[in-house]
Amino acid sequence: MLQDKGTASSYAAIEPAVTMFEHERAWLVGLCVKLTGHAEAAEDLAQETLIEAWRNLAKFYAHGEEFGTANCRRWLAAIARNVCKRWMRRYYRESEHLVHEEQGADDVALEELATDEDEIEIELEHRDLARFLERAMALLPEAKRSLLIEFYTYRTSHRELAERLGLSVQTVEQRLHRSKQALRRIITTQLCEEATAFGLCKPECSLQQQETRIWCPLCGRGQLTRYYDPEEQRIGFTCPQCWQIASVEQPELWDGLRSSKSILGRQLAYLGTYYWSAIESGQGPCLRCGQLTQARVYRLPDLPVEYEDLLRNIPAELRSHPQDRPAEYLSYISQSGVYIFCPHCQYRELNGLPHLTLDTPEACQFWRKHPRMHLLPLREIEHAGQPAFVSSFQSLSANAQLDIIYQQSTLKILAVKGA
Repeated sequence: MLQDKGTASSYAAIEPAVTMFEHERAWLVGLCVKLTGHAEAAEDLAQETLIEAWRNLAKFYAHGEEFGTANCRRWLAAIARNVCKRWMRRYYRESEHLVHEEQGADDVALEELATDEDEIEIELEHRDLARFLERAMALLPEAKRSLLIEFYTYRTSHRELAERLGLSVQTVEQRLHRSKQALRRIITTQLCEEATAFGLCKPECSLQQQETRIWCPLCGRGQLTRYYDPEEQRIGFTCPQCWQIASVEQPELWDGLRSSKSILGRQLAYLGTYYWSAIESGQGPCLRCGQLTQARVYRLPDLPVEYEDLLRNIPAELRSHPQDRPAEYLSYISQSGVYIFCPHCQYRELNGLPHLTLDTPEACQFWRKHPRMHLLPLREIEHAGQPAFVSSFQSLSANAQLDIIYQQSTLKILAVKGA
């Protein structure tokens, strides 16, 4: 590894950087390939990036930064962009010089013609890829699309975005992470075949989808799609008509199970235990890092600022006529639910009453008896002298309804009717 004793006062100060640089080298090579499109130059560009980072290590420490993976990658990515830009300018200047030299030749070799044709094909492929990505971006909600364009197209920094939006840097990073996840989901599901053709994902690494005969419990109109993400070892269930129903990363939960109904039932039981324990105790293990999280009940007026974009992302036609598709509307936003935050890894999650109700044993039992049901709009009532919510599922094949009554301030279950 490179050594420069002047960049830090002691080996103890530079040891984290040495370890992190070695750990992030492969990631950096991949980044350079993406930035330049030239895999053969990526190793050298990554090495040049690490040399520059090493020489400027003192500046990193001067800003009071710590060598976590996120901070290191952010810093290395900024340096890599500049290194790759310089290389691209040199590369195209040299290419232009070679073209001018060859223009005076009387004869053109067949190999040169082939090279020209290859370059034209590459240019056309780049244009096709750009159009493909534009289509994928167009399928994103406006807030997520704008954020990705600002960050990746206009190179607006996290700090600048935070100042412009009036948010914290951490909140901006969380929104970017969710926006990238949403784009990845679109590319690997709705546009999977084209994405594979462009090499954006390998068929074996793409989300594997399977239609089921399970009716969506929220809207009652669509049949659930089961998907498996090999990268995250996650099985999930989503409704093509409305929203996500369940998704869990822990394969040991469904070990030995094959049927979609059994796996979904196991997931809902797990999620019900997880969320309702968090609501009762105000804490629980983080689903990402395992550390202790903070959990609190929220009401719509005090929805955490990180999730305000949920309101903006509701489609206009749905926002105008929520009564036509109440389950879909309520899956976007609920008047109350649980907000979970991990201070260790910054993981955040919001789960509203529609899903919390579905996760209860009573709702799961009602769903088994009435496979086709739907969610009714949330009602506010007074029960035993205190403000309460009523969350209800109604059967679409029989005269049956399940009502679960919650205390508004704590979401404590006060009564269950129709189970």
